[in-house]
Amino acid sequence: MRLPYIAAIAAACLVSPRPADAVDLPVPESIGTTWSGPYIGGHIGGLAARFEGETSFTAETLPTDATPGLVNSASFDGANLRDEGLLAGVQAGYNFQNRRLVFGVEGDFSWTGIRDSTDFSISAAELTATGVGAIVETVDGFVSEQEHEVDWLATFRGRVGLGTERVLVYATGGLAIAETTSETTFFASFDGNVVAISESDSDTRIGWTLGAGVEGAVTRDISARLEYLFADLGTEDHDLGTYIDITDAFHQDAASEDELTLQLLRFGLNYRF
Repeated sequence: MRLPYIAAIAAACLVSPRPADAVDLPVPESIGTTWSGPYIGGHIGGLAARFEGETSFTAETLPTDATPGLVNSASFDGANLRDEGLLAGVQAGYNFQNRRLVFGVEGDFSWTGIRDSTDFSISAAELTATGVGAIVETVDGFVSEQEHEVDWLATFRGRVGLGTERVLVYATGGLAIAETTSETTFFASFDGNVVAISESDSDTRIGWTLGAGVEGAVTRDISARLEYLFADLGTEDHDLGTYIDITDAFHQDAASEDELTLQLLRFGLNYRF
């Protein structure tokens, strides 16, 4: 029988030394990344802010013995302001992973460089056409300078995405909180005397945010990411006070409101425990 002879040759081949010129093919090395667990990190990026404003007036003609009192009001679009700046901050979160599905929570805090001002005016003709009063001497109507500042921004969000060993693509959304400062300087008239008045206030705005990002593993514990967020911080009202006052005859107040939206693009590094 030749079968035992063939088996002997095969066994000899298995135990014989390999040729000296044999070459090992490279094998991709796993970094063993898992996205689950806690992490902390920092980020830098750019921020675009948009303030869309509305200015309103309430005019009251006081009653006399011969005429009744009268109240009129009017609203005008503006002032609007757009500004871009830098931001930097920190973040921390926790991820859970089930096969490729990754979900978790994250909170972050950013200092921003948003601060800008714009001139805004409404002519006397526009004001009187709506039935409210206007300053016609020294200045023409309502003349103002409005300044807005975003001091800081914080978000608290959920995240859900799909992850491989090296890459995580995710969507995110949740709560947004920002501290803003607004100041309006305008001309007001008191019994014919026109003076400049400044009114300022700080507000903590609460709104919502949505976005998406991609994160890549650099090492087993360190990852880098690029993230975009849109945030709507809602509308805030500002009482500007007296615009025109004529003792015992006429009084008119001014007020403004603005809606704030933000767009963020930021790069970050995370360290996973």
